[in-house]
Amino acid sequence: MCRRTVACCGCQSMHSLSVLVLAIYSIHLLSFILFLYIIRGNVTLWSVLLDTVKLTYP
Repeated sequence: MCRRTVACCGCQSMHSLSVLVLAIYSIHLLSFILFLYIIRGNVTLWSVLLDTVKLTYP
């Protein structure tokens, strides 16, 4: 599996673990940003809807 060096073999599991942690962290960060964006989008959507209703029914 590891043909390059012995150090590569030793660090393989550690490297994959760090990659996994990084992937999980980035996924959480992305979902958090998406969540905030959706909340902001919904607030904007609701305010636009309310403005439309106010304009339609004065």
